[in-house]
Amino acid sequence: MSAVGATETVESVASRSPLGPVFGVLGPLMVHGHGHPVRSGSAKQWLVLALLLCEANAVVSAEWLIGAVWPGKAPRNARKSLQVYVSNLRTALGGDEDRCRIRFGASGYRIDVAPYELDATRFEHLAQAGAEAIRDGRTKAGADALGQALDLWRGPALREFQHVGALHVTLRRLTQRRLSVFEQWAQAQLALGEAQAVLDGLEPLVADHPARELLRALQITALHRCGRPAEALSVYDEIRQHLAREFGMDPGTAVRAAHGEVIAAAGAATVAAHPRGVFSGPGVILPNDLPDFTGRAEEARRTLQTITRSDAPGRVVLTGHVGVGKTALAIHTAHRARAAFPDGCVMVRLRDGRGSPRTAASVLGELWRTARVPGAQPADVEATAALWQAHLAGRRLLLVLDDARDEAVVRRLAPEVGSSVALITSRSRLAALESTARLTVPLPPREEAAETFDRIVDADLSAADRAADRAAILRIVESVGRLPMGVRAAAERLNTLHHLPPAVFADRLQDCSKCLDQLTVGDTSIRSRLDAAIRDLPHPARRALLDLGALPMEPFTLADVVGTLGRGADVADEHLETLIEHGILTASAGEVARRPARFDLPRLMHVRLRELVQLRGPDVIS
Repeated sequence: MSAVGATETVESVASRSPLGPVFGVLGPLMVHGHGHPVRSGSAKQWLVLALLLCEANAVVSAEWLIGAVWPGKAPRNARKSLQVYVSNLRTALGGDEDRCRIRFGASGYRIDVAPYELDATRFEHLAQAGAEAIRDGRTKAGADALGQALDLWRGPALREFQHVGALHVTLRRLTQRRLSVFEQWAQAQLALGEAQAVLDGLEPLVADHPARELLRALQITALHRCGRPAEALSVYDEIRQHLAREFGMDPGTAVRAAHGEVIAAAGAATVAAHPRGVFSGPGVILPNDLPDFTGRAEEARRTLQTITRSDAPGRVVLTGHVGVGKTALAIHTAHRARAAFPDGCVMVRLRDGRGSPRTAASVLGELWRTARVPGAQPADVEATAALWQAHLAGRRLLLVLDDARDEAVVRRLAPEVGSSVALITSRSRLAALESTARLTVPLPPREEAAETFDRIVDADLSAADRAADRAAILRIVESVGRLPMGVRAAAERLNTLHHLPPAVFADRLQDCSKCLDQLTVGDTSIRSRLDAAIRDLPHPARRALLDLGALPMEPFTLADVVGTLGRGADVADEHLETLIEHGILTASAGEVARRPARFDLPRLMHVRLRELVQLRGPDVIS
């Protein structure tokens, strides 16, 4: 297809061939002869014409045509049949022997098509002229030419021949070109303020190409500029979920930019309606910092630095084992960061008292009240989430989201744009969250864990008593695997057992049959926290974890797991990766090929798994 000449204008291109093309491939195959539609011969004869038109004015070999018409094994009379089809087409298209359109030469056939007789050629001329006009700053003229080009399409190119393998590349190229020209036209129309026209043209294309991001970005922008921001945000959520589900990826720059425009506009409107001089933020709604918070100096410094820097990501995830102290660190850091968030610091828990995840509607309702979002809360969850995002976009607020199970609820709550920050605690890394910083909270060193124990136990022990009991305290700390949750529970339990020497208590904790019973204080139960972590696992990984409880309480290798599970290395690897992602296991890097060589299961989890074996499996906690 020839390009538009450098001296041609949009107007000169558009004015040519007012009667329209003679041949059409931008839709079902179309032929006009002497002003009337032509349809002649069998489906294979019609296919020969389509194949020739896709290579108009070029010789197409007879062998290639035979392979296209009869894929696989052609009949012995295929060449003779092809000659008959061509002869019939010549007759149907008119003209004498000297002026027939289809000629034979150089072992193939060629159809002669003058400029603008083929709709695909006319489409390309109009598209190039329109793009050139837009580059020259003549947006209206360019949009009109692009619109005329798009009007030539009558449906999918050569719709009746979509199944023909020889045409796949050509039809895919034509389809991609149509989408590209539509996107140029839509951008020009949006620049001209014609958002509704864009919406009208988008619907059929989006239905056929739901994952094409620029189309969806244009849809978001057009909906927003038509005064339909809630629908625009719904489209964003739809494409985000589609990309995550089908391809495991996040939206690209175009979609994120369109979404940011909607959020920023909504946030500006909220701020304009409720300026800070009138609107009172929530202030600080955080649990008190632990008076006996100990250590974690480096983790606290890194977290504080991450959430308060000027280019802080909107989401910061603290990840680690169940009971490793993620919540305590988040609360401690949030109190230290209060001055950096003038619009307040708010914490919400994403699970109920049993450890089950709360719904988005429940959490949004709590935030709506505690953060004092102006106006009535909509009944629809998506509308509430959209207004919550708009509220965050115009403010600098620290949102602590505690104990997230997965990304679904977090996406609705954590800020998409603006200066607000969500500090999220989760056993999982929440790997599908984009624009997120992730910090791992490790087990504390033994001495730091022992210091935490010392600060919690009653202060009526003399310094001499503490020194004498030092070895027992270190045994207690190791018996709970240095897990802060276990250290705190052990110290509180010992506070209730004034008559019991620490050495005796340490002996009890080292007995697996008594350990978890000794770590129950009032309504606080280590066992229930561990059960909640196991419930979060997919069923196959839960069954595999139970089997791992049979391993010795020491680091183990992939080979150990393969032997215990009785499955292949690939299956074992898959289970291990799931357990690591959910914060159940940790892996230490090996020396060979950078593969994790050894895996660690926290001691208290190991103890609970052995209990579950005796109770007939992990399903007893479901």
